[in-house]
Amino acid sequence: MGAKFTKKTRTLFFDLEYQVPRDAQSSTYGSLLANPGRVNQKILGGSFCLLESTEVNNWPEDVEKIVLHNFWIWDYDNDEKKMLEDMLQYFRNSWDVMKGKEDREADLIVCGIGISRFDMPILAYRCNELGVANNADVWELLFTTKQVDLSNIGISYASKKQKKGFKGSWVLYPKTANELCREFGIKSYKPSGKRVWDMYENKEFDGIVKRTEGEVRDTIELYRRMRKRIFS
Repeated sequence: MGAKFTKKTRTLFFDLEYQVPRDAQSSTYGSLLANPGRVNQKILGGSFCLLESTEVNNWPEDVEKIVLHNFWIWDYDNDEKKMLEDMLQYFRNSWDVMKGKEDREADLIVCGIGISRFDMPILAYRCNELGVANNADVWELLFTTKQVDLSNIGISYASKKQKKGFKGSWVLYPKTANELCREFGIKSYKPSGKRVWDMYENKEFDGIVKRTEGEVRDTIELYRRMRKRIFS
């Protein structure tokens, strides 16, 4: 039996930014350069937005009018631990909105682009590394959620070029934010994460905030358009 959705059901959209020093911008295997197991890497912050899940039509039509909640390390005197404590509290508050839900009712939904590969595990790792909370609490807050990673959902939307070239060799592979935006007609472009690293070194903090808020708003709009295509 599937989950039951009520007025209490909530979807938490978010995106994190992460700093990788120049001397650590390499990977032994995959393309992801961020590695919280290496020294001098840290979460710079992120943008969050909690929305009621079942009344999507009541969300502001203009995503620019959607209010986001930000956490940035420069607002915490570069104290990553203190910032992460507030981030985890935001997750607790999001769960509290659903307090009293029945077992069959949906869990807190988290949604983003690449969150299952990057944002969620890195947040958990850094919280553990810095002693922000014990492992049991971190697990309950982050991993009893239901993750909706749009990069995985987007696999089913092959481009015209991919469909034309299909000869039995097509591989199921997560989509990038830019691929998803092109597919759903969103005029947005996300530069490489390396751009954020340069911006941080140059103290271009406003630029980082604008980029991250833009990705969260793109994610919300993608969610709406994907939902419409799937269920209409």
